[in-house]
Amino acid sequence: MKYSIFFMMIFLLTFFVIAEKITTLSEINKPDLMEISDGKLYIMEGSTVFLYDLKDKKLIKKFCKRGEGPRELKMNPGIPNFLVMTSDSVIAVSMDKAIEFSKDGEFKREMKIPGFTNYLHPVKDGYISVKFNVGKNPSVSVKLIDLDLKEKKTLYSQKFTGGQNKIDLTFDGVHIAVEDNVLYIEESALGFEISRFDLEGNPIDRIKKEVAKIPFSNQHEAAAIENLKSNPQIKQMGWENFKNAVKIIKQKYMPPIQDMLLDNGNIYIQTNAIKDGTVEFWVLNKRGKVLKKVFLPKPMESSFISKMFGRPGRFYKFHRDTYYYIVENEEEEEWELHALAVKL
Repeated sequence: MKYSIFFMMIFLLTFFVIAEKITTLSEINKPDLMEISDGKLYIMEGSTVFLYDLKDKKLIKKFCKRGEGPRELKMNPGIPNFLVMTSDSVIAVSMDKAIEFSKDGEFKREMKIPGFTNYLHPVKDGYISVKFNVGKNPSVSVKLIDLDLKEKKTLYSQKFTGGQNKIDLTFDGVHIAVEDNVLYIEESALGFEISRFDLEGNPIDRIKKEVAKIPFSNQHEAAAIENLKSNPQIKQMGWENFKNAVKIIKQKYMPPIQDMLLDNGNIYIQTNAIKDGTVEFWVLNKRGKVLKKVFLPKPMESSFISKMFGRPGRFYKFHRDTYYYIVENEEEEEWELHALAVKL
């Protein structure tokens, strides 16, 4: 018994030493997302990007600002702006414009983007994008577009979660990622499936796993409703008024993939398995071999709208075998960056 208590104490001590608070982000009031690249932390708040050095935890600078003129981004209270990280740039994107900066926040260029373009990432001779297709049977498609933003090729398409005047609490967005000249598209509407393409949109291979279905629990439902309630436009409208204006539906099971991102040649999948304030992540190599399954502190939810349309709005990031996430210290009324080593 003494030995059991001893080893339990060692385990708890190890956990809390590793899962530590890294720094307080005293400059941040209401973040919309975080990104990490090349040892730098980027926090987007509205139309402004806060750039920190991840090593010394100090704010380097702020760049981008709110407005409708050159080098400025609009703000939509219901649909947050987002960031796209490339090998040598950071791109701030609103509903109608993208502004490219160097990794140090120096302006490079800006461009208008087509309506209903929910995500875009530079690739060879153009971009890969996620586009919302309106109509009687709305859908979300992953497309290659050229430098003039004209469509070249559709790589994947799925029925839009919900529909006209319907909100599906078991939403299933589309996520894409780009690394080492390979395009990754998660296709969780089909199951635990990820397709890989070259930069021309030619299929390379497909990652597919047999997984147990995760029931849509009361805990899932409560989290989804709270996420909806936090939307500024729904707050303004009032929850009861919103509920009367739409039909809220749900499916029996959750999609097997909640989110996907890449780092250093590995694929990090957030599933919908939750347990005691933690969420399950799978770590796969680029060929699909499972390297690790681990429950980690559940990050803050991306906005409901961002999830539905495939717009990145994460409050966590994997970077160099470490899981970083930001949390609000409500007692101190400040935001903190936490980190947890994830050894493979």
